[in-house]
Amino acid sequence: MTATFNREQPPPVLGSFVVADRLERLYGLVDLVYGAALDESEWAGAAARIADAFGTHSAGLQIVGGDDGSTDILSTTANLTVQAVEAYRAHYVSTDVWIRRASSLKPGTGVLGQELISDADLIRSEFWQDWARHQRQFHVLGGLMPVSEDQTLVLAVHADRFWRGFDEDDRQLFGAFLPHLQRALKIRRKGLLEGERAAGLSDAIDRFRTAVWVVGRHGRILAMNGAAQDVLELPASPLVMRNSVLATRRGETTNRLLAAISAAWAEDRSDRMRQPHPPIRLEFLDASGCLHVVVAPSRQDGGRHALVFASQPRLQRTDAAMLKALFGLSTAEADIVARLVAGDSIREIAQSRRASVQTVRSQVKTVLSKTNTRTQAQLVGLIMGSLANLRSA
Repeated sequence: MTATFNREQPPPVLGSFVVADRLERLYGLVDLVYGAALDESEWAGAAARIADAFGTHSAGLQIVGGDDGSTDILSTTANLTVQAVEAYRAHYVSTDVWIRRASSLKPGTGVLGQELISDADLIRSEFWQDWARHQRQFHVLGGLMPVSEDQTLVLAVHADRFWRGFDEDDRQLFGAFLPHLQRALKIRRKGLLEGERAAGLSDAIDRFRTAVWVVGRHGRILAMNGAAQDVLELPASPLVMRNSVLATRRGETTNRLLAAISAAWAEDRSDRMRQPHPPIRLEFLDASGCLHVVVAPSRQDGGRHALVFASQPRLQRTDAAMLKALFGLSTAEADIVARLVAGDSIREIAQSRRASVQTVRSQVKTVLSKTNTRTQAQLVGLIMGSLANLRSA
């Protein structure tokens, strides 16, 4: 996105940069960090793009603090080698004169290195002599922002000793960018906490024949089983993953799916008998069949998630014996339920069993009562998420 101006007049100049250029660089950085908040792999290249936006070669993004006082170096540029980063983490973080002197400053503002320590004192410091000068770091523009009660983000952009140095224009761009970076890292932190909780479900969902995703409120995938991965890899699959978010290939059905996820995430599960939301039917692109998608709420260790189940009805295999044991169904009722989950209609089930439609409907009504469900859709959703769909050992 680029700002536009009246072509008959020159764009307004702020310092040494035109406003349009600054806005374009700011928008690029904002887009970068919000994308990385949803896709952890994008942080690796974040420092290089931040440095490039300021016309330099060096930048580092780290989070300090936490229960153990550790330093989480989130992203660095190429000049900071693995060996340099490890040396910094092991020792030089404690001698970093920039961080030590910046810790007492107001969060959220860009600070020039010369405001923290004079050039002469920096050159005499152990930190610069033994570490920073080898990374070609002399000028610095940095800032601090809290991301939790006990963690602080530190962003620093560096330049070589013989570079022009940072100025007020750089500081203003830096200050405009910091709040967005703070917000992105809070989103990331929340996602990581959700992921840690969801990881406890991974072994359980791997046991399901049905494809299962554990997702956050806005559809961000926290965990999935092998069947779910297989569904996403099918060329004609109506379900896709975009920026770590579970979606469909059509905007309308994506909105329905995300609305169901958000509603399930927000549900009060004090009533343990509440049922999953009605299934969403999604057609394969090659007209080879469909997916039935059911969303249900989940709680674990105080965290909130939604569970998304997807099955290909004609391929669904439900353990009838397990259905009998779980819900007290008769052999005939368990067979009917398994066929419903597989996508058969009441009429098709009646024909295959050589029974009347009315008889099958009566049996389904009995099953609804035994499973405390009100509709066939709720029944199918319940069974898809039950032990009856576990793989055999």
